[in-house]
Amino acid sequence: MWQLVLDYVVRIYLVRILLVLLITLVAVRLVTAPLKRLADAARALGHNLRQPPLSEEGPSEVREASAAFNAMQRQLAAHLSQRTRFLAAVSHDLRSPLTRMRLRTERIDDANLRELLLQDLEGMRQMVDATLAYISSGETREPQQLIDLNALLLSIEVDFTDQGRQVAVHGRATGPVRGYARSLRRGLRNLIENAVRYGGGAEVNVSSTASGWEVNVADRGPGIPEEQLERVTEPFLRLDASRQGEGYGLGLSIADAVAKAHGGRLTLRNREGGGLEAIFAVGANKWCKCRESAHRLAISAQ
Repeated sequence: MWQLVLDYVVRIYLVRILLVLLITLVAVRLVTAPLKRLADAARALGHNLRQPPLSEEGPSEVREASAAFNAMQRQLAAHLSQRTRFLAAVSHDLRSPLTRMRLRTERIDDANLRELLLQDLEGMRQMVDATLAYISSGETREPQQLIDLNALLLSIEVDFTDQGRQVAVHGRATGPVRGYARSLRRGLRNLIENAVRYGGGAEVNVSSTASGWEVNVADRGPGIPEEQLERVTEPFLRLDASRQGEGYGLGLSIADAVAKAHGGRLTLRNREGGGLEAIFAVGANKWCKCRESAHRLAISAQ
């Protein structure tokens, strides 16, 4: 008797309860999945304004929220592009008066005064060039293409060794990578130049990973204080104690912007035994599926 009652309860009520719970879980997941995508996109927006727009799917409230988020992202991208173009135009227009000032300075009879003024003008020119390079690093308009990463790094190595600098490239990428050739060369060259300037030489290792590719640039310089590692990629930030010298604090900022423009990231860490290690890593799958959409968004926002 009790076995029949138990069998009845299990087959009728327990199965129904489990079925209701399963349907409820599926329904909740279907409803909350778009909200999770919205939350993830909002968190990522602070790191990458050019990320692909959200798909406007799900319940009407979620579609409206996604549409509003996409509209906000387009407005922010347009505002940033407008400000970037303004800064680029100002920096570019400064070249003409600097050239005229240099020509007029050449006519000064006092050799010492002429040399001092020419040094100041050269410093101003270098800052203008560095500012333009930084502005263009995250706002590239060149077409994406397949790049021979091994040949690119080899050409950079040859450039430095011809100048008597110690640069050694090890490893190989197993195939071409997709990206922006000029900005990628600029970003990787800045990392190597930073290692040469402050570490006396650069050890470069390139490799293909499961999700993309990676370039590791290491030196044996003074390194960077641990508390400054997160801030050192900020524009115009120069460390007083460990990394004094020439430059305007834009080399690592440009490399970081180039990494983000390729859907990757730049990681800095101190080496055991002294020195700095810069890891420029890009996920190929992420680039192919997401960065192309982000590039179209950047063009539409301009």
